[in-house]
Amino acid sequence: MSMPVGSTVGSAPVETAAATAPPRGTLSRAVVASSLGTVIEWYDFFLYASLAVFLATRFFPSDNPTAALLLSVGALGTGYVLRPLGGLVFGAMGDRIGRKKTFVVTMLLMGVATMLIGALPTYGTIGMTAPVALVCLRMVQGLALGGEYGGATTYLAESAPPGRVGYATSWIQTTAGLGLILAAGINLGLQAALGSEAYYAWGWRVPFLLSALLVGLSMWIRLRLHESPVFAEMQRQGQLAASPIKASLTDRENLKTLAVTLFGVSAGTAAVSGVLFLYTSIFLQGTLKADPMFATSGTVLGLVLGTPFFVIFGALSDRIGRRAVILPGLVLNGLAMLPVFIGLSRAVATHDLTLLAVCVFAETVLFAAIYGPYGAFMAESFPARVRYTSLSLPFNLSFSLMGGLLPLVSLSLVTATGNIYAGLAYPIGLIVMTVAVNLIWPPKPGRTPAAI
Repeated sequence: MSMPVGSTVGSAPVETAAATAPPRGTLSRAVVASSLGTVIEWYDFFLYASLAVFLATRFFPSDNPTAALLLSVGALGTGYVLRPLGGLVFGAMGDRIGRKKTFVVTMLLMGVATMLIGALPTYGTIGMTAPVALVCLRMVQGLALGGEYGGATTYLAESAPPGRVGYATSWIQTTAGLGLILAAGINLGLQAALGSEAYYAWGWRVPFLLSALLVGLSMWIRLRLHESPVFAEMQRQGQLAASPIKASLTDRENLKTLAVTLFGVSAGTAAVSGVLFLYTSIFLQGTLKADPMFATSGTVLGLVLGTPFFVIFGALSDRIGRRAVILPGLVLNGLAMLPVFIGLSRAVATHDLTLLAVCVFAETVLFAAIYGPYGAFMAESFPARVRYTSLSLPFNLSFSLMGGLLPLVSLSLVTATGNIYAGLAYPIGLIVMTVAVNLIWPPKPGRTPAAI
């Protein structure tokens, strides 16, 4: 049965209530299953990023170290570039066959790809087959991650009772930080336990292979979940979209919503995410030449202390509105970015771990102000029958192309100007653009995700 996609962000569509809101225990299980799986997906994704420099010496020709490093970083980039395609493929699958089935598939794909990286023979053993296989596995990781976020967020938004959507989906927003913390913590622990020689000889494979246990646990939990009550009701009524991608991209109102969510919220959010999770580490270790153990320890400590604020701001948005939290958060991020990086420079110059952790903590809290309510805002922006597909598009486009390319653009600005802070012009510029679009085309209260 074909139905119109629905109205844009700013309108309140006429919808019929779906299933009765689930009991608190059911919501808790959904939060744990969705969030744990997404943490593991980010853990898998960040493992390669944290070891990209080292993996260049194992999987690429060693006669040209610079070329090997560029190729290794390029393999990292393939994971980002393919995320929008993963969002389309798995978003359409989620809107046609179900939220639960689809994010079980993305979890399995990411886990298998990560384990295979851990077992992959090196260039010295199988020659050029090694880098080719590595790039292919990175592509699979990118595709899987592209479909994971939209599925987990959609599932939780549709499972949460009215008035708790921001709180429920904010747990998904903690997962990137938790995944990075888990990857960094396991790597640091193994290096300390095994010693550098054993770690770089074979121990680096352990975090990748450990993914088998983590994925197995997450799969067991996810398979015990029921399907989203909203999807189940749409399926019962025959209201599923025959072609979610076509429905998302050909409806004029939905296209307007896609543009507003991409340039009026997602762009600035992705810029701040790129600064926190990618550029800060590069700035500390590449630009300031900080000791890797010092930089990683301070970064992890700041992230750990700041992570609860994603849930705090998500819950706050349930009370005062998504835009009332996100818009001031964007402005504060733009104003505070340069002072925070000046603080990072001082922390490295004085080898002050506390100051470093405080700066990263400030970054994390400021990011939480916009990212904590982000999932709820996105889920409320699109009608249920194309929610998975439509939500995934602006998220993956912004976080892959704008956030993923941020280190390259920012480092290029630093190189061109000789000013170590010049790289911040790019994320601050994206934030200014996002705030301007948000003010010119202000999103209005969205639809209720627990309805169809």
